[in-house]
Amino acid sequence: MRKIWFAFGDSITDMGYYIDTVVEDTRYEGVKFGYSGYSYGVDHTGFGSLKDVYTDMFRSEQKPDAITIWAGTNDFGHSGTLESMRENMGEIIEGIQYQYPDVCLLIITPIKRNYDVQDNPGETTGMGPNSLGLYLGDYVHVIKEVARKYALPILDLYTLEKINMNNAHEYTLDGLHPTPEYGIHLGHTIAEAITLHVL
Repeated sequence: MRKIWFAFGDSITDMGYYIDTVVEDTRYEGVKFGYSGYSYGVDHTGFGSLKDVYTDMFRSEQKPDAITIWAGTNDFGHSGTLESMRENMGEIIEGIQYQYPDVCLLIITPIKRNYDVQDNPGETTGMGPNSLGLYLGDYVHVIKEVARKYALPILDLYTLEKINMNNAHEYTLDGLHPTPEYGIHLGHTIAEAITLHVL
């Protein structure tokens, strides 16, 4: 019987350019739970928190062997607080582990990003601070901190991937969302991480 993988996250998961590659590499059945604009923490921009939707996975008739959580870029982009991010991420992890005590839960950090703030005034550049004076790396630090607290494996795409403000246009559609081609590359990387950690 094929193993089941739930992909949970924000718009990058909703667009899903990496999902088919993960399925091909792992031979798992993939189920997508993507929520565009959503963040871990409290969001005051009109989008929601992933804390409010992660239980959608529990309504599936399938029981996952692996779940990836790939989020956090909107916490930075929408200037969410680190405190609400930390608290909500912990609640999501504890809820998933209670529902699926044997699942492999893999945490994925955001990739670097680069918006042209003049064209996208509602967003901030990935190399500069947001309205709270915080950098994307500050949010990545919290994601890794919470994952370590729960002894979860981390795929640190923020550090591993070679995106910077000078080449982001080559790998992303808009400075944030991976191109279909780059999504394939990321899919191979995610598949390798899942395979490494799933029994």
